Amino acid sequence: MTAVRDGGLPLRLVRGLLAASRSVGAGNGWVSALLVAIFIALLIYTAQVIAHHGWDLLPTFFGDIARMGWPGQFNFDFMCMLSLSALWVAWRHRFSGAGMALGLLALVGGSLFLSAYLLIESLRAKGDTHVLLLGAERAGRGATGRV
Repeated sequence: MTAVRDGGLPLRLVRGLLAASRSVGAGNGWVSALLVAIFIALLIYTAQVIAHHGWDLLPTFFGDIARMGWPGQFNFDFMCMLSLSALWVAWRHRFSGAGMALGLLALVGGSLFLSAYLLIESLRAKGDTHVLLLGAERAGRGATGRV
């Protein structure tokens, strides 16, 4: 929590996301606000969990899956959703090197990554859902010159 309160990269990210959400038109404003709220809530929650329990997530995550109980079922379902998210992000960027890196970030970053990614990409798409979902080239809007 101190990283968020004292400044640094997390606070700059939150400020940037808030500024970006204000620049979106009225039609997408609620979506941007939701993405910012998800990002901020997860950032704070994650910081608290790390502060109290450390970075030791994987043994707990996979241990629950191995025990074949409801927590494991939830974790396995979540891992499948993360995999689909990673696949979509990499596909959207045509499996380029940057697309593969972004896909890996989607896999390990979960909703924290995806909320920021979707906000940034929705701003770049300027409200065009086809561009947001498919990428500019696949949507027939031409290359954007960015990753």
